[in-house]
Amino acid sequence: DNRVKNLEWCTSKENHHHSKIHGLKASGERNGNSKFTKKQVEDIRRRYESGECTKLELAKEYGSYMAIHRIIKRTTWNF
Repeated sequence: DNRVKNLEWCTSKENHHHSKIHGLKASGERNGNSKFTKKQVEDIRRRYESGECTKLELAKEYGSYMAIHRIIKRTTWNF
């Protein structure tokens, strides 16, 4: 029902937060654009944080430096 009286007015940031806390935004493996599984993300973080691998080494293995960087910085997969 998209009548004005039924709409909630908010900023883009508020809308994003609302969808996240109510499980409306697909995240992690549920996101159709996800390149990794939760297990892979956990492995990437564990190996990087232990000093076993650099971001570049992980990127060569998994195929995407920026994706690795974002996973480690928790920009994506922020669990």
